Amino acid sequence: MESNRSDDSVLRFEGMRQEESSIRRADLGDIQRQYREEFYAKMSEPLKKMQSEYLEKAVKRCYPQSVLSSWPSDQKGLSRYEQLIICKEFERAKVFSKLDVLNAKFWNDTEIRVKFHNCIKDITHDTLTCLQHYMKSVSSHAHEFTVAFKSAYNRYL
Repeated sequence: MESNRSDDSVLRFEGMRQEESSIRRADLGDIQRQYREEFYAKMSEPLKKMQSEYLEKAVKRCYPQSVLSSWPSDQKGLSRYEQLIICKEFERAKVFSKLDVLNAKFWNDTEIRVKFHNCIKDITHDTLTCLQHYMKSVSSHAHEFTVAFKSAYNRYL
């Protein structure tokens, strides 16, 4: 009877190692990507309004005929095309800069992944528990991101 218990423990341990290995191979970014895609699907209308505002401002500021014809072809070493690109980027930043900061803050966070990998390395935790903690953390981040977006861009909602 003692040998059966030992065999069961070895099999359970080997199963946990295989499970851990498969989760490590899986791209944890897929989980974050799913939440990000859900956010963009839910917020598509405000994002379209933001894009529309950016394009309208870019057309008014960067493409008026009087400006295009008055620009020398080589102002400060820049061609007209390069000046247009800079102008459009400047107008985009006016609308999307807060979103860019939020994306960098919430979706490029490696702290969650580090916690997950540390959890897996800790022998007292099983892989499923670690994965549940990871998913809960990502879900929390996604909620915080949505709240921050709504706060920063409430006029588009």
